[in-house]
Amino acid sequence: MSYIKLIIDSDYIDGIKSYCEEQGKQLQDMIDTYLEIMGTLIETGIIEGETADALRIIVGYAEDLALVVESTAVTVKDTIDNFIEDIDAEDQYSF
Repeated sequence: MSYIKLIIDSDYIDGIKSYCEEQGKQLQDMIDTYLEIMGTLIETGIIEGETADALRIIVGYAEDLALVVESTAVTVKDTIDNFIEDIDAEDQYSF
């Protein structure tokens, strides 16, 4: 009977997981900095008027984006962890 030999490079997968986590953290940090700057601008620079209202709307969208980035980073990490666990559970050899 023929079979297909599948080799999973766990070091590579761990590297991808680390890369995705780091990119998620960097993006989250950039969004947090942006929100801080925009908050300061609204509080001290443009307090009222149409521009202030528009900035508050933009900040609202950025806050929503921050939640998406955070949840996506967690999902990627969990998916990679589950993938490795699933492979190990199905594998007849323990590495």
